[in-house]
Amino acid sequence: MISPVSEIKGDLGLLGKVASADAELLFKGHEKDLQGRYGLEGKEVLYYWWIAFDGLTRRFIQESRSSEADFTRFMTTRVLEPSYNFAGIETRNITENTRTVSFLLGFYVFYTLLYGFSILFIFEGLGIKATRAKEKRES
Repeated sequence: MISPVSEIKGDLGLLGKVASADAELLFKGHEKDLQGRYGLEGKEVLYYWWIAFDGLTRRFIQESRSSEADFTRFMTTRVLEPSYNFAGIETRNITENTRTVSFLLGFYVFYTLLYGFSILFIFEGLGIKATRAKEKRES
């Protein structure tokens, strides 16, 4: 068990580069490199990076340092979270599955229209209509 760190000192840019490199290693499936470096599983490493950057974000917001808070928030939401969530998923080119993608997109549009019209008909059946507001006249 790793003890929690109460203070982080160092260059924020360098910290971001190391965390980004670790996130890319996990995303590309090189978890053994992270295990060799830190002695932890890849997702656990990214979890600790997320905890560190989230804590920094909170601290920078308290200190009204918005540019640093934006950077640390970017690191948590745009770098660390996607790498953690999509680790181990094989990437594929969309042109390899054009039929499947086209079918799913068409089905999505059809289903969305069907759902919208069903709500419209339910409201019409209940007597609720969308009409223009009456013009206001000054007396």
